[in-house]
Order: sequence, then structure tokens, then C-alpha cells
Amino acid sequence: MARIGTLVKLQFAYLTEDLMSGHLQLAAGRMNQGFFFDTSPVYCMFLSLSICPVPRVLPGANPAGFYTKSRTNWGGYVRYRPVSPVYVQIGAFEVSPNHGGISGVNWSFRQTDGVNLPFEIGWQPGGSAGERSSHFALGEYYDNAPVNDVYWDDLGTARVLTGLPGRQSHSHTAMWAQFDHMIKRNTPSNVGGLIIFGNFTWTDPHISAFKQQATIGFEDVGEIHSRPRDGFGVQITYALVSDETRSGQKLLYAQFGRYPSGLYSIQSHEIIFEAQYSYHVHHAVDLQPDFQYIVRPNSQAGIKNATVIGGRARVSTYPGQRRIDPAEAGQVQNLQSLMGNDKDYLATRVAYKLNLSGPTLTVQTACSSSLVAVHLACESLRAGECDMAVAGGVAISFPQPGMIFSPDGKCAPLTGMRMALFRGMAWPASHYAASAMPCGTGTR
Repeated sequence: MARIGTLVKLQFAYLTEDLMSGHLQLAAGRMNQGFFFDTSPVYCMFLSLSICPVPRVLPGANPAGFYTKSRTNWGGYVRYRPVSPVYVQIGAFEVSPNHGGISGVNWSFRQTDGVNLPFEIGWQPGGSAGERSSHFALGEYYDNAPVNDVYWDDLGTARVLTGLPGRQSHSHTAMWAQFDHMIKRNTPSNVGGLIIFGNFTWTDPHISAFKQQATIGFEDVGEIHSRPRDGFGVQITYALVSDETRSGQKLLYAQFGRYPSGLYSIQSHEIIFEAQYSYHVHHAVDLQPDFQYIVRPNSQAGIKNATVIGGRARVSTYPGQRRIDPAEAGQVQNLQSLMGNDKDYLATRVAYKLNLSGPTLTVQTACSSSLVAVHLACESLRAGECDMAVAGGVAISFPQPGMIFSPDGKCAPLTGMRMALFRGMAWPASHYAASAMPCGTGTR
């Protein structure tokens, strides 16, 4: 029976709640650990995916319960910030091979094998606008789901000799340390600058083909002032194969004179040197050529070092690929800035702040704005629209060099200087005059 392909699959469905003035955050639903633990927005700027969205050694070669990308199950986390830069978070996530089924909506617990408990403590200074942001974190997870040992079988014999399934382990862990730090800011974006980053992750060598992985690199966005959304970066990744995996391969070769299927030598380690440039084409469209030099591909000395040249075109619904940072919630954004500065909001904002009611409007008639505002206030009183009216005007002027205007804002009359005049408050042309007519509590 043929299976119809999947057109749409539900990936994430979870709720978050902030408590204690933002110091405590709760989240629960269909989610995974890969977006909240041992991750950074810098990691996925490279094509090798060795640390995107998390270091590849973290989930392990076996189906361990630390899930990433589209693999989601039931889970949640609690994040607490005792002080602004410091956070502590702990999570609990279902371990199951189901992942919602082919459509993403099969949320049954019938295939649940255990629970994965990640923990992370971090320091995130520089959350305010214009500051250089940083992120330092240490973490660990504990998993009680059954996974197969990479060396021993159920009889206590090497798997490569018997061909039996690996001995199941119901307790394993992994640990990580990570940082990313902006040492120079180029643009207002949270990733608009020179960022250095690094990651070291260790996983249980009994369940993973790799024992540890280390990555270090930098990403520079906006270095070219005429291309503020372009970026380039370099990263180096070192991955070490676990002793258990190597021991099994050595034993197989010693006994039978051959390597495991698909291998040409004993695996040891792999190093990837990668450089990329992201070229911003248009809103939400980027082209990214990429160069990689791989030492010991697939961790094998029997394979020649490889040079890989590739690229990708990225079309995103989030232009600029800005970092999603909860700290931005308390900062002035575009709408807030508009309401606080644009003349159209002045009268209504003053009325709101003074808790006044009644008709409120902004008047702009060039040089006569204040006089017209007073006139309209009087007409409103005469018409019985309110018992009290407030009317006023304001003009803000800045030095405007050129023609006869002073470039430094200082007047110099009768000095013979060609640029010596400055517009006064009585001449608000090209600026704005605004008035408010909020009525008192006795509005009729």
C-alpha cells in the first residue's frame, strides 16, 4: 500500500508565561531541547551543520533523548533570572521515537521510553540596546531512556564479534560549555558586529560514536559599512571518536582482517575548517557561498583530506536573521518610538498621561497652528463639548546650514556673515506646532 506524502507537518506547539516581572519564565507543549539548551543563533550561520542547532555529538549516535530540529515531543522548561544577566533553566522532555508521527499531531504516549532532564546555568550581559551582547553557559543533561551500548552486547561480549544488539543502558549523561561574545558592534542588530564563539561538548562514550567535540570561530556582520547586512565568518570544529567505538573497530580488524561496513580505516578524529560569506541580495534573501577543508573525512585516515565548495540561497520570513532575545521585550521598539516622537500622537498622548477625557486633536496649520488651536478650544467650549479645554503649541528647531541660516545655531546679526540667522520659536515652519483639547471630568 502506497503512503501519501506529507504536505504539512506540525513542528511546534507550546505556550510560554512570564511571571515575577519577567524573572520567571515557564514553557510547555510540543517542543525540543535544541532551541533552548546548548545552542546559539551564531551556530547556524555555517553550512557544515557541525554545531547547528546544537553540536552533533550531543544527541549521540544512538537515538538518545536530546532532540533537535523537527523532532519534537512533549516537554517544558522553567527559566529563572535571580538578577538580570544570570539565568538558571531546567527542563523535562519526553523521550519517544514518535515525534508526532507523519503529520505531527500524533501526541500519544504509547511509545514513551523515558525522560530527558537538561540543566543549564548562564550569564547574558549586554541585553540593552546598543550594548555588546554576550552569552556564557554551562549545562548537563540526564537521560533514563534505554539506548544501546556501542561496544558490549547483552552477553558481555564485543558486539562486532557476535553481531548481537548492544547492551541497553538506562542512565547516561552529557555536558557542555559554550560562549559567544560581541567584541565590536557594527550595526544596531543583535548580531550586527564581530562575534567570537566557542563550544565544548562531552557525551557518554558508551552510547555515542563520538566522545567530545570542540568548536571555535568568529562571525562578522556589517563590517563593510556599505553592506550592513553582509557577513563573513570562519569556524574550526574538532570531533573525537570514542574509545569504545575505536576498540570495536580494532578488534574486528584483528580477528577478521576487515573494517566495519563503510569504513576504510580505524576512525580517530575529524577536523573541519570552514569559511563562509553571506551576501544580502534583497529583503529576506541572502546568498551564501561556503568553503570547507576536511581533515580525515568521516574521522578516517584512509580517506584523503577533502575540499568542499558549496553554497545556499536563503529566503527568510525574518529579514536580517536577528537574534530573538527576550531582553528586547523591555526596550523601545519602532512603534513605541513612533508614538513617542511623531506629532500625530502628541495631543492624545498628553491627554492619556493627564487622565483627561473629551475631544482631543492635533492641529497643524503652519505658522498659525497655535492660534487655530486656541480658536478651536474656544469653539469647543461655546458648543458645550467640554467644560475646560487645554490648548498649546510647541516647535523644535535644529541648526540647518545652507542659504542664510547659521550652521551652529548661533545668530550673528550685523556682522557681514552670509550664514548668520536662526529660526526662532515664532516661526515654526518646516517643524511642527501641536495642540491638545482634552476636556475635564465635567464633559457633557
